[in-house]
Amino acid sequence: VDRPFDNGARITGFKVQRREISMYHKASWGHEVLVEVPPTKRLSTAQELMLAPPFELMLDHLLAATTYDFRVAAVNSHGASEWSIASMRGRTDEPLVPSAPPCPSIDEVYPTNVVLNWTE
Repeated sequence: VDRPFDNGARITGFKVQRREISMYHKASWGHEVLVEVPPTKRLSTAQELMLAPPFELMLDHLLAATTYDFRVAAVNSHGASEWSIASMRGRTDEPLVPSAPPCPSIDEVYPTNVVLNWTE
């Protein structure tokens, strides 16, 4: 993984954008997230940057069964870098529906209604 050059100021964060890929509408970049690098992990030299582990971000609130791609920009005291080339496209999993509950039992019977019982 190629790491960004800091141009003389420590990288303090990364901006991440996502794009939803759909055949029904034109995709545009948005939903920007700023990931701050904690001061203890800020890197100043090219050598430190090359030895640092990759950065990681868990993104929530994505749509199920949807294709996305992502891009990243490095941020320091001088501003933000150009955006990276877009990631490979990834598709979120199909939504998970619950399994069927067990068979209900009839507890009480009345002339116009019944009381059912089942467990979760």
